[in-house]
Amino acid sequence: MKNWFRSLGTSVRFDLIMHSRNMLAMLMIVGFIPFMLFVVRYMFPTSLVGFMVRATGMQLTVPANAISVITVTVNTVTLVVSFMMFAATRRTGDFDQRLVLAGLSRTALLTGKLLVLALISAVVSGYAALLIPIFQSVQQPWWMWAGLASGAAVYGGIGTVLALVLTNELAGMFAILVVSLLDVAMQNPLVNPSSGAAALKLLPSYGSTQSAVAAAFTDELALRALLGGPGIWFVLCVAIGFGAFAYRTRNHAPQDRVADNPESINTASAVWLIPGEDGSVIVRNTSGAVILCSELAARTGGADATLTPHVHHHAGQIA
Repeated sequence: MKNWFRSLGTSVRFDLIMHSRNMLAMLMIVGFIPFMLFVVRYMFPTSLVGFMVRATGMQLTVPANAISVITVTVNTVTLVVSFMMFAATRRTGDFDQRLVLAGLSRTALLTGKLLVLALISAVVSGYAALLIPIFQSVQQPWWMWAGLASGAAVYGGIGTVLALVLTNELAGMFAILVVSLLDVAMQNPLVNPSSGAAALKLLPSYGSTQSAVAAAFTDELALRALLGGPGIWFVLCVAIGFGAFAYRTRNHAPQDRVADNPESINTASAVWLIPGEDGSVIVRNTSGAVILCSELAARTGGADATLTPHVHHHAGQIA
């Protein structure tokens, strides 16, 4: 158990270092989120649109730019966090495999990534929740933060899974962007008049958007939406991510010798080099083959003579 917590601390420390070096992500957090809020608030139409909050059973009629501030904030936060987790997981892939081969626990390493994801989701969502009241009044700020954080955690999990499953970085970025844009477009009444359809419950950020809209425009608590959809998506991402992480960090070394002789795992091997009376060398070993490669540099005439490798089993003699 002590080694497990040590592995967990190592995973958290290195993941935080990797995220702190992602300067592009820091710039997106600081500049991109308020920029998108400004564009939506002052450049989108102010006509009234309807929005169905299924979690509370309320039909809202609000300005289009006001509802778009909430949906676009959810989309922006989820995009930033998913890109951060995708980039960090891609960059630490080889290093994670070396840590596993060095004896660190896979479950501890993946748990560390989840803790870092939770921390990043909380910080980025908190920053966005503080910016929203500048552009749109919010009746329940704490539940607004909770809604944003749940969506960020889900998309951070999706970004991690895509980094583990896909081998092409461009394909992963494209998949995150397309899924996120379709997700927010289907829930925005300005884009999709049937944004209250029941089928939208299957979308990754549905619960987060429902709870965020309820927190902004009502006094009702959309707790079922906050815990239901995001919870299912997060558990699904964890399950797929753990399987993909175990596969990516497996030992690629050939296992033929171990398969042929399982007892060799715990059996020590010794090799003796015994000089012979005629100048030869006798090679003896306790198990397996002995491969002897030597190179003799002939100083006479400036020519190099190379001895051909010889393979000896258990006992051999080299003239």
